Amino acid sequence: QRSLHNPRRKCGRRQKHNRRQRDQKRARTRVNIGGSYERWKDLRDRLGYSLNSDLAVLLLDRFIILIFLVMR
Repeated sequence: QRSLHNPRRKCGRRQKHNRRQRDQKRARTRVNIGGSYERWKDLRDRLGYSLNSDLAVLLLDRFIILIFLVMR
């Protein structure tokens, strides 16, 4: 007897379209850090962050503070 549920079933046009739109939206927020990804991941783990966005906010905030201090 054949199962009605096929996990490798092809997606319909609507699902493909929706997935493509989600991927395009997500791609607009991506930053390519190339070979520095391992360093990024190590720093994120050492500081105890689980999200890349949390680490990015911390680093941007610190950088802005540093720049303003230097420009005084």
